[in-house]
Amino acid sequence: MLEYKELYVGGRWAAPASDRRIAVVSPHSEQPVGSTPEATEQDVDRAVEAARRAFDEGPWSRAEPAERLAAVQRFAAAYLARQEELAELISTEMGAPLWFSHVGQIGATAMALDAFLGVVADAARTLPFAVQVYEPVPAPIARVAGRERGHLLVQAAARDELQRFLDAWEPAIAAAPAGQVRWALDVDPLDL
Repeated sequence: MLEYKELYVGGRWAAPASDRRIAVVSPHSEQPVGSTPEATEQDVDRAVEAARRAFDEGPWSRAEPAERLAAVQRFAAAYLARQEELAELISTEMGAPLWFSHVGQIGATAMALDAFLGVVADAARTLPFAVQVYEPVPAPIARVAGRERGHLLVQAAARDELQRFLDAWEPAIAAAPAGQVRWALDVDPLDL
């Protein structure tokens, strides 16, 4: 049984503020398969403060987009290197067969996302605008609410050039064969 005693906060394992626990029960066997501390409001506040401090004072907020891309790609490679372990963990938690965790949870969704992002990245590169289109990468939190997430970073030196590019690019994204993929444009006005 997998049991975590601490919460990961600020880049290290830390004792939780309370002794409350969350039991993880297999839907297949209805047996306990693990447990984890239940984070309190104080634990969440500590985590948010640590994340804010890491962003404000750490190297990430000052890194060039290419450096960020390289970091996310290293993360993706590390994730894929542990796919056996992750598939076993998913199967245990969900009660699904191991092959399904490989195909349905790790493989197929990631492949659909990669294919879609590849198509829209190629479309972006054909438009006649002064923008830099980076390779698609998994999102820092790659799976939310059962959906895989990914990012495609586009950067321009001037806001008006970026806006003209987005106006031309959005119809190309809408025309891409998305299948199960849902997409949204998110414009960050800050210098990444």
